[in-house]
Amino acid sequence: MEKEQLALQALEMYPDKVRFIYHHYPSPQSQFAMKIAEALEAAGDQGKFWEMHDKIIWDTPEDMSELRVLAEEVGLDMDEFNNAVDAGKYTEVVQQARDMAVEHYVKYSALFINQTEFNGSPDSFDNLKDAIDIELAKIAANEE
Repeated sequence: MEKEQLALQALEMYPDKVRFIYHHYPSPQSQFAMKIAEALEAAGDQGKFWEMHDKIIWDTPEDMSELRVLAEEVGLDMDEFNNAVDAGKYTEVVQQARDMAVEHYVKYSALFINQTEFNGSPDSFDNLKDAIDIELAKIAANEE
């Protein structure tokens, strides 16, 4: 199961106690990874971040023409999408996210619980649930 899917499942199970913050980490070895991340931001502006994310995961584009096809399949306003991506509207946002990841020694897709990387097996939601329960118990104990 993808880490993002685990996090979304945790949001459903722990409403008002867990929040999911997504930060891009486009591979430094791929300049096109930056464009993919920018495309996700542009899709997010149209309320379709996760739809675009899932399309990209299942059918990773190798160039801009393939990326545009996915955006169209998701139902994005293509003029708005193209203007944002072509103009580099989100280049700085994505670069800042990459820089922050590098600063925190993140080198791959990672999931954190209160600034501590979740190193449990991503094969099962139960592992993540256990880690969240432990963290929530710590927070509750500190509030007493």
